[in-house]
Parts: sequence; structure tokens; C-alpha cells
Amino acid sequence: MKANIGGNVNHIEECVNIGFFEQNEANSYKALIKNLVRKLYVAVLMLGKNKRNPVVPSNPKSVIACSGGNLGGTILSLPLLAQIKFRFPKSKLVVVCNTSIGAECVKYSGVADSIYVIDALNKDAIKSTLATLKSYKAGLLITNFDCHIEKYLVSLRIPIRVGHVANLHGDDIVWNTSNIPIKVEKGMNWLKAHEKIAKALGGGTLNSPLIKPTEDSVRSGNEILKSSGWDGKSLCIALQAGVWGGHSFKQWSTEKLGRVAQRLWTEYHIQPVFIGNEKDRAGVEDMKRAFPRLPIIDVTGKTNYSQMLGVVSSCAGTITNDSGLMHVSASLNKITVAIYGMTDPKKTWCYADKPIFKIVRRSDCNPCLGVKGFPEKCKHRKCLAGIEENEVYEAITSLLITNKIIS
Repeated sequence: MKANIGGNVNHIEECVNIGFFEQNEANSYKALIKNLVRKLYVAVLMLGKNKRNPVVPSNPKSVIACSGGNLGGTILSLPLLAQIKFRFPKSKLVVVCNTSIGAECVKYSGVADSIYVIDALNKDAIKSTLATLKSYKAGLLITNFDCHIEKYLVSLRIPIRVGHVANLHGDDIVWNTSNIPIKVEKGMNWLKAHEKIAKALGGGTLNSPLIKPTEDSVRSGNEILKSSGWDGKSLCIALQAGVWGGHSFKQWSTEKLGRVAQRLWTEYHIQPVFIGNEKDRAGVEDMKRAFPRLPIIDVTGKTNYSQMLGVVSSCAGTITNDSGLMHVSASLNKITVAIYGMTDPKKTWCYADKPIFKIVRRSDCNPCLGVKGFPEKCKHRKCLAGIEENEVYEAITSLLITNKIIS
């Protein structure tokens, strides 16, 4: 799963994460006690449910499978979910997501018979959802390192449980209950980690996610674009208005992004489309004030998942951080420039080597996501600060020229 890798080869001041001392809370006395209590709780709940030699059932009445987390993680789990459905054609496939946008994504894909959301912030809804899930009397539970809802599913007491026992940073999953455990190597590619689950279930190789927008998605997306200032003819470029608050460390400079958008408009008459949620709208308003002559199309907070697919499909390409929008664009086979900082493309980039993709990152960067506590504490963000606007501008224009979108 390689892609064209770009990046500044000039070494600037060493990032402090190289010498960062990891204070591992897992080694503390308090954490050890918590772990012991968790294991005891799980052991008691699973009394009578742990078979000596567990085997994947051939035809369970129902299978409960978790999607990946958030939007990007859900998209990367779609090939696994599709293979689960293919592997157990007579079983009812119940998919559990940890976000509503993830549930929209799974519903759009058509792989699930039923879909539920477990939102950790809504305790009352969790109780109701778990009661419904228990009624399916599932014979097989499939979890993964990115679902983050294992602790809620323990109470279902499902007899056969297949899932990752650690994440891609090498940390054990503390609520792991798998009796058919799937081991992953530290730094493993996301899709390859899901593939190990597929093979344990009797499946095979997983292909990169591929999303085909429906006519309704494209039509609805175009309507939103036109109502937001698109003339229906000009070339557009999709730009990321912001990233999920918990991952703000992935955000490239909005000022530099604005200058890239200004150059694309001035030199090629390509209109910028800013995509995001309602919380990102204030940032786009700041962008409009900073670049008053730039005809910004702002669709932040105006799209659901299906409509977002339509908007991105109508754009000539996308400039994005390592995020859900990156996975949307790449899985739609759109021209995509992905800007990486603290995260590692060897893990999260799961798309084939095509002349429509380019990753931009500092070649001397040592990705620190996974070093406990570091991304949140890092203030300088040299990995992203060292990426200049011209680098991103050259990346997107070269792809547009190569693919004969512009000349």
C-alpha cells in the first residue's frame, strides 16, 4: 500500500519527541490495581462462556461486529465488515459503531443488517442499546483495536470472541476479552491489522476501501455547493476546514492553506470548498476575512455523510490532513494530497500507489503519535510547521496536471 511520498528533506531543529521520556502509567501501582480489577470482572462475567478450545462457528444466528472509530476508522473497517458478511451469509450481521457518522458510513455501504451506536457520553442510551444487542443472542463477537467500546460489550457474554489484543502502538487493549486473540505488530498497517481478523475467520486478503457515490449523493452534494456559491461549472478543490477536537495536533496551518487556495484561484481559477462540521465554521469566517478576494464556498455543517460524498465527488481533488476527509477522498478515487505530521502514513495510509495520490510530510519526521501523552503536550508542532505552502501547492497542481485536469 505505497503512495508517492513528498517531504522537505532539509533537516531543521530536532523534534523533542526523539528524546522524550515516556512516563508509562501502565507501570504504576494504581494502574496495575485497575487492570487486576478489570480482569477479575471479565473473568466473573465470562464464567461458563469460555470454551477450552474455541472455534469460529460456521453458521451463527447473529454476528456482532464493531466498526472502526470515528469516520476514518470506520471507512478502513468497511473491507473487513464486507468480508464478514460474505463469510457468514446466513447470519444476521449487527454492526456497532462508536459515532453517529460511523453509523451513517456503515449504513451507506450496505454491509450491515442492523446498526447501533454506543456513545460513551450517553449512559442511558448505552443501557438500552446493550439490552437490544443481547436480544440477538449472537454466537460471535468481532472487535478491533480501533472500536474503543469493548468494555460495554463484555456484558453480552458472547461465547466466541475474535479481536485484536493490542493497538498499532503496541499497547495492550485493557478491556480485551477475546478467546480467539489476534496479535498485531507495533507499527503495522491499519488494513493489514484488519486482514489478520479476516483470515482468522476464514477469509482472505482485504482490498483498499472503495466507495461509489449514488446519484442521489452527487445530486444533493451539487445542490449544497450551488446554494453555497458554486456556479456549477468552475473547478473546485475540497479543503479541510478543521479536524476533530481530540486530534487538533493533525491540523496544518490554516494560514498556509489559505495561501494555497488563493494561488489556485489566482493561477487556475479553482474555487476552494471548505468541508467540516459546524464547529469549523468560525475558522472559515476568519479565512474569508483574511482573503477577501477569494471566492470561498463554505459547506461546513451543511452536509451529512451521503452529501459530503457528493460534494467531494464533484471536486477536482482534495487537500487534507490525516483524517476522515482523507479517507473519504482516497476511497472515492479522487485526487488527494494528504498532509501528515505526528501520525505515520505507514500505518494509516491504506490505498494503492496511484498517480492521483500524494503524501506530503517532512522526511526527517519521527511520528510521535503513540508516545503516551506527547502529541497533546507538544506545542511547537515542527513536523507540520516545517511543511511550506509551496510544497502543498506543487503537490496538488502536479497531480491535477498529470491527470489532465489543468494544463
